[in-house]
Amino acid sequence: MQELSGGQNAAVGLALGALEVCIDQPFLYWKNAAQQNLPFTLNPKFLYRGLVASITNMAALTAIQFFGTGVIKQAIKGGEQRECTATEEVLSALAGGGISGVICGPLELTMIQQQRFGGTIIGTPMNIISKTGIVGMTRGMLPAITRESIFTCGYLGVTPVLQKKIESIAALQNLPTPVIQFGCAMSAGLIASGLSHPADTIKTCMQGDIEQSTYKRAL
Repeated sequence: MQELSGGQNAAVGLALGALEVCIDQPFLYWKNAAQQNLPFTLNPKFLYRGLVASITNMAALTAIQFFGTGVIKQAIKGGEQRECTATEEVLSALAGGGISGVICGPLELTMIQQQRFGGTIIGTPMNIISKTGIVGMTRGMLPAITRESIFTCGYLGVTPVLQKKIESIAALQNLPTPVIQFGCAMSAGLIASGLSHPADTIKTCMQGDIEQSTYKRAL
């Protein structure tokens, strides 16, 4: 992604983020329901509640992560024509993910409230603000930033570092590049998902309970 411009990185992230949500929206609903002890359902009416907010969230999120990480990498290199070090790769992705969490928080709050209670993408935030004030739209933002930092660090930071390491091992250099890329992405993704999941659970529980009747704060 260092070879792409900021706009190209954002466009790639935007397209991939929107495509991803259309595929995994039911799984996202089931995850959020399980985290909040809500009943399991196969009813599409519930599974696809909040889809527009979810697509907007993921498209914006991935675009910001690609764009932000790319810009930070370029800033670190200061115009030098060189590859980023492993530390630079990981820290750039960590920061790019953290920035995206600020946008992610209010959008996922809207989606989770829609999944629980229905409503529209405009009406739901207005309802939240009427009950909790404008500050209520920031509920769950800290764990959202934490989750996105960790997860982005995995797929945009650890993945390329791991790929370079594998490709430098003589015994593995005959492996097809797509196989190496897939293996590295899966490995880094599984680790990042596991490490970021507690923050995701905290965020979901907080955002499903805007009245703070059960979950007061992150810790």
